[in-house]
Amino acid sequence: MTRQAIGPAAKLSAVLGAAAIALGAGASAQAAPAEARFVSAADALKDAGKPIATEPGYTYLEVLRDKDGEVEVHDGWNDIMVVQEGRGEMRLGGVVAGGRVISPGEHRGGTATGARVQPLAPGDILFIPAGMAHQAMLAPGTSQLRYFTVKTKP
Repeated sequence: MTRQAIGPAAKLSAVLGAAAIALGAGASAQAAPAEARFVSAADALKDAGKPIATEPGYTYLEVLRDKDGEVEVHDGWNDIMVVQEGRGEMRLGGVVAGGRVISPGEHRGGTATGARVQPLAPGDILFIPAGMAHQAMLAPGTSQLRYFTVKTKP
């Protein structure tokens, strides 16, 4: 059997995806095994921002930002992010004012006063608990920020 070398971000993405499947599906000794899934990097980038897979308890997607994001709050989803390319920062927490509800439990926009800033670079992993405001920002001079996100139920 030939082993193929993959980069650290790809390894983390694979591990987190498998963990999300197991945790999100409520894995137990009685549970049926999850089906294997494969999505090429090209297809993931082509559909960046759209879920790659969604099952009860988890979803995962590739995000490619070419501009700063809006403040987001997901009432019913934790986010686990693995930065793959680019540099930026995630503003976390704070008090949100002026946002809008885009669907039940999903909030966008406004401003988050008092948010803390977490720098982001390739290989970084960030856990954002459900209900925490967050906003992805590009670093000065950076044209894009790409990250893999696993969303799990709290």
